[in-house]
Amino acid sequence: MNIELEKLKLIKCIADVNSEAVIKKLAAILMPGKGVKLEEGAKVPQRLTIEQYNKELDAAEAQYNNGEFTSIEDVVKEAESW
Repeated sequence: MNIELEKLKLIKCIADVNSEAVIKKLAAILMPGKGVKLEEGAKVPQRLTIEQYNKELDAAEAQYNNGEFTSIEDVVKEAESW
């Protein structure tokens, strides 16, 4: 992984954000202790352990195998009604 290229991609993504709320949350996560605070009750996401990740992955696969998902066709139909 080219870390400099990844950082530039992130900068581009951040530059394209038009939501003040999203910018505030990003600032609170990326610059803790610099006077930027999350909204009341908001939580900074924590990294998952490998065990947590695998558990969530297993749960997602079980949902998929049980037919608990939305097809792209259904998403497109719903989006057309917006």
